[in-house]
Amino acid sequence: YMIQFENDPDSATAPAQIVRVVHKLDSLVDRQTLSLGSFGFGSFMFDIPPARTFYQTRLDVRDSLNLYVDFTAQLSGDSIVWLFESLDPTTLLPPLNPLSGFLPVNDDAHRGEGFVTYTISPLESLQTGSQIHAQAKIFFDDNYPIFTPNKFNTMDVGIPSSVIKSVQAESPSTFTLRWN
Repeated sequence: YMIQFENDPDSATAPAQIVRVVHKLDSLVDRQTLSLGSFGFGSFMFDIPPARTFYQTRLDVRDSLNLYVDFTAQLSGDSIVWLFESLDPTTLLPPLNPLSGFLPVNDDAHRGEGFVTYTISPLESLQTGSQIHAQAKIFFDDNYPIFTPNKFNTMDVGIPSSVIKSVQAESPSTFTLRWN
C-alpha cells in the first residue's frame, strides 16, 4: 500500500513542519505480516530495512532544506503511525520560523508531496468477496486531519480456471474461439 500526501497549494500558506499519517489496519489483515516500506517527500526517497514494524531515523537534509527531519514509523495498537518532524539544525528544536519546514507548499516540481508505504497480507481464512479497506488520516502541523479516499481490495481466493468451448472452423485460417 502507498499513502500519498501533499501540502496543498490551494489551502496551505507555509511549509509543513510536522506531518503525521495514521492508518488503521482493517481487521481482515494479518498484522504478523506487516512490513514498513519506503517513504519520502519532495525529491527525497528512503528505504526501511525489510520486515520492520518500527523504524526511527534522523534525516540530514541541511544541504537543501537547512533542516533535520526526525522520522518515526511504527505499529501502534491497530494502526500504523508515521511521523515527520522538522528540526532546526542548530537547536534541534522545531523551527521558530513558520516558513521553515520539510514539506513546502506543493508546486509544479512536486516538492510539496510525500508518501509512505507498507506491505501486509490478508488473513488466510478469508473467503472470495471479502473486502479489505484502507483509509488514512493525515495531520499537517496542528490542523484537523485530512482523510484519504477509502480504497478497498476484493479478495478472490479461488484458483483461476478456464474452459475452451468447442469451435468450428469458418475457413482453414479463420475460426471463432469461445471460453469461460
